[in-house]
Amino acid sequence: MRKAIVSSLVLCLGISTIFAGQSLADGEKALPLYDRARQLVEDNYFEVPSLPKCQSSACTDPAQAVENLLASLNNPLNKYLSQPDYQIAVDMQKLKVYGIGINLKRDPDGRLLIRRVLEGSPAAIAGLEVGDEIIAVDGKPVVGLSETSVAKLIRGPEGSSCKLKFMRENIEHIREVSRVAIVAANLQCRKLPGNVAVIKMYRFGLLAVPEFAGALQSLSEPRAILLDLRDNPGGMVDCWLNIFNALSDTNNKFLSIYMRGQVSARVTAAIPAAWRYTERPLVVLINKGTAAEAETLAYSLQKSGRAKVVGTHSAGQWYHTELFGLPADTGLQLVTARYINIDGQNLPSSGVQPDLVVEDEGKQEEAALALLSGPK
Repeated sequence: MRKAIVSSLVLCLGISTIFAGQSLADGEKALPLYDRARQLVEDNYFEVPSLPKCQSSACTDPAQAVENLLASLNNPLNKYLSQPDYQIAVDMQKLKVYGIGINLKRDPDGRLLIRRVLEGSPAAIAGLEVGDEIIAVDGKPVVGLSETSVAKLIRGPEGSSCKLKFMRENIEHIREVSRVAIVAANLQCRKLPGNVAVIKMYRFGLLAVPEFAGALQSLSEPRAILLDLRDNPGGMVDCWLNIFNALSDTNNKFLSIYMRGQVSARVTAAIPAAWRYTERPLVVLINKGTAAEAETLAYSLQKSGRAKVVGTHSAGQWYHTELFGLPADTGLQLVTARYINIDGQNLPSSGVQPDLVVEDEGKQEEAALALLSGPK
């Protein structure tokens, strides 16, 4: 019997995407890889692109040709995804991956640490703990590898296992940990003394809005709200818009979307009255991992005067990306829109600047709660 663990956080790609075009029409399947990728870029890239000339018949390595095509756009968020990477991205859109139930982060010294261990997960059963330093996965050292690269090593087929080498209190340990299906929730909520609701949003995926509303309703009319957007890579446009309108009565008067060389109408969204929490004191936590739709939410709440922002500056990644399927079960991650301010100007590359800068991540929540307990 297949076992699925419901998780508030899993190892993820850290990319803001909304799934599009998982399956290809019969006519599209017949297109060579390069031709199909070029067509997708020409039809969907947020700017009208000027692409290098290359005929598919002249491409001895179509995958490399696609990578060169995307490199010509000068935006690292545009990526060609191999079959394994594309499948991981698709699974994440479905809120399901096959892993062990941990989240990783680099500390200031470059060590790869376990940031969270999902309760009841194989990692928890194997005795892994927050703060353990990952040294190797299946004998491969992780020095120099990104969190995403290590996540790929840890993931694998359901029922298989991986061997983790880690350090704890200067003692080396090895654990063999089974992989299972992990179903990722968009958020986690808890209530603190003083009737403060803490909503930790991991991403803006499918069902994020009803999850958000349900979380607040389950906490029985909180006095104040702490919205934690740290390390949130973004997600679906409608999700962050609905959450903004659930928390603010100003509507979104601050952002537009730039697509296909033109500025669209100001982004707006409707929200049921029963889901609105527009008068509770609100503080938002951000860091450099707060990107795309997550930082647009933080930006709009700050600019509207609805919330104070605490932490460190956000990523400055004001783009919306989508996934598109390619032949051979590969895919593209493509920037399809850019957020700009209502005057048509680019948003700052330095990201959202906090009202209260707190560099020490361990003290950021405490600082945010101090603001919420102050004069209203």
